[in-house]
Amino acid sequence: MSWCWFDPCVFHLSQCRCQRKMLIWLAATVSMAATETHRPNLLFMMSDQQRHDTLGVVTPSLTTPNLDRIAKEGARFVWGFTSTPTCTPARAAILTGQSPWNHGMLGAGAVAPVYPFEMPTTLASLGYSTTSIGKDHFGWVDETYGRTDCDTSGPAGDWCDVFFPPSKGHGVPHGYAQTSLYDGIVSEPDNYHQWFEAAMGGAKPETGWPSLDMNSWKGAPYAYKNESLHPTAWVGNQAVNFIKNRAQDIVNASLRAAPWFLKVSFHRPHSPYDPPQRILDNISAASLRPVYTCAEGDPLAWDARFANNTDGCGPQNLDAWCGTMPANESELARRCYQGSIAFIDEWIGQIFDALETTGQLNNTWMIWTADHGDGQSDHFHWRKGFPYEFASHVPFMIRWPEETTDSRASSWVRGSVIGQHVVELRDIFPTFLDAAGSLDVVPSDYKMDGDSLLCILGGESGSDGSTCRGGAWRPWLDLEHAQVYNETVHWNALFDGEMKYIFNAFFPDDDTFQNQLFNLTADPYELQDLARSSDPAHVAEVAKWRARMANQFTQEGRGPFGFVSSDGKLLQRTKSLVYSPNYPKKPSPSPAPPHNATDMYKCPAREVETLSAGQPIGVAAQSSPQPGPTSTSPCMSWEYTKHSDGTTTLGVNGFNISDDSRLCIAASTADDSKVVLAACGLPTIAPSANVGFKLDHNYTAPNHFRPQAVVHIATGSCITLVGKTVGLAPCVSNSAAQKWVFGTSGRLCQGTVCIAT
Repeated sequence: MSWCWFDPCVFHLSQCRCQRKMLIWLAATVSMAATETHRPNLLFMMSDQQRHDTLGVVTPSLTTPNLDRIAKEGARFVWGFTSTPTCTPARAAILTGQSPWNHGMLGAGAVAPVYPFEMPTTLASLGYSTTSIGKDHFGWVDETYGRTDCDTSGPAGDWCDVFFPPSKGHGVPHGYAQTSLYDGIVSEPDNYHQWFEAAMGGAKPETGWPSLDMNSWKGAPYAYKNESLHPTAWVGNQAVNFIKNRAQDIVNASLRAAPWFLKVSFHRPHSPYDPPQRILDNISAASLRPVYTCAEGDPLAWDARFANNTDGCGPQNLDAWCGTMPANESELARRCYQGSIAFIDEWIGQIFDALETTGQLNNTWMIWTADHGDGQSDHFHWRKGFPYEFASHVPFMIRWPEETTDSRASSWVRGSVIGQHVVELRDIFPTFLDAAGSLDVVPSDYKMDGDSLLCILGGESGSDGSTCRGGAWRPWLDLEHAQVYNETVHWNALFDGEMKYIFNAFFPDDDTFQNQLFNLTADPYELQDLARSSDPAHVAEVAKWRARMANQFTQEGRGPFGFVSSDGKLLQRTKSLVYSPNYPKKPSPSPAPPHNATDMYKCPAREVETLSAGQPIGVAAQSSPQPGPTSTSPCMSWEYTKHSDGTTTLGVNGFNISDDSRLCIAASTADDSKVVLAACGLPTIAPSANVGFKLDHNYTAPNHFRPQAVVHIATGSCITLVGKTVGLAPCVSNSAAQKWVFGTSGRLCQGTVCIAT
């Protein structure tokens, strides 16, 4: 490429013939690399709060050409759902590939910091570089080392004192090696907030929507004329730059760069509905889909109860979830909502352009979906958390690369519309594993409820699913949500691609609202509740679905939690359960230390006398017997001392803290890759550089039971387990060999071994 560097056209790139040559060369080079490696890239894109009917391929009056392109060049799943239609539980399903009961989140709560088997961590183990841009909603470690989204109730509260590397001011990683985040949480100083405040002289992003908030039902154009400040533009631009930079990485690595997994998660069209003014001007009221409410006087109508402007509903409440809103304000909100999607669509076009110009499109799998939908005044509802189509039915599209080597690809038809199977967010994880050729890495004892979408591709309307795990696709999908907005809104549902049954758990058996039944093939906008019908066929249909739900609850072991009786009957529940017993538990060291564990592993005086500076440090089994006069066991307990300069030293537990001969873990002055003992220095004096460490969250004391790195300040290296010993090595994000559990006994352990003298 040297023939191009001195061409004056490099200063006018938009008109540069040289640039075009460079892009052609780069695209050809990257395409050749993809052909040689046969490892596809994986691009997972999603929005937040986008209904299924906001695409041009579904509602022709709407204009979303770039999102439509995914469907036209791949496949669109007619029945794409989110089982638990609010932000965090939906994202837990994506991470784990599991149902709500099995991943543990039955409603809006805190995503667990760690799951036993999760998508980005697994893909990283397969050799993928993993990056997340936009909204994760996994939690943020702020300046005080607390998690901004910590739910102190139930099992989630056990994790509130657990923090994650590399330092303060980052999101909980879940296996993403690189993140650039905007979660849309006002109290969270995420990457977008920091960037915006730096660009705007300290102003907060909320100044872009002064009359709205993060859950408002109203809409307004973005307040800034410079639309590059908008979070949608920020996320889109980050994604485009990533794709371009990865192309250059491949060239720089002589065609051997790792394949990438990139998640691009737009926060919008989640509130605030705030598209740029130019976008809003192009969204006419006539182009919007109709608002759906039940016909007044219809005996099967069900939505009148939500038209009331009380209990958090109505126009007087900016964050209303239901009610009858002024027509002009409702129309503006709906235009702004669709405008937010149109703005995202523009950036999807730029992402396509970046993939094409860099030669990566032909080797990249692509999935588009959303975590949940939005009421948008249908049936007098706004926002999310409901079993109805506007909230639980989301866009679901997949595009496969032209250069795929999958033997099944000959039967796949671009532009296919698959309507015979119900798919859900839990299917994304196994789909990407399948696309990477590694579906077999799922542990045999792991409950993977999702399945690969690739097994139902085939023909213009999809295959029969006979090649899926178990020989068939799921017969129906389970959905649910714990209490949201008020005590009456918590429910369970089942859907098979035709009939949707809803059990509104708060209501007693004699209330007509306890059961709802909709035939979505005949009534796609749920205008008639067949459970209100006295037709014997409808009565029998309700009974059939109630029995199916009760059977599922029994199989899942929900009886003790009040979901189902011992004789298999659904039970009314006036209170809801947010976390199931399968929600991950905070780990503890194994074996658990006794109450006198510090003394048990403390170095006795006679052994202290035998230690000397320069002595190598190694590891010993956790189960080593207690040191003592007749024992040759090593000293395994360490004291953490904060010095005047903020440095932490890790001293042998057995010395007097004021003893100037006290020995600490240190980098060898002869070879800084080795770990030895050296003089600690006094707490009131800054220690020598070789003994200065910091915990990866810069805490003054160890955070017990949470794997974390121990960083040597002078070299920037981490204490690393190397075979049967320890040393210092360059810190690597999420390296298991550099994560140490700090027990209450003062031990630094990794698995079954601990650092010892």
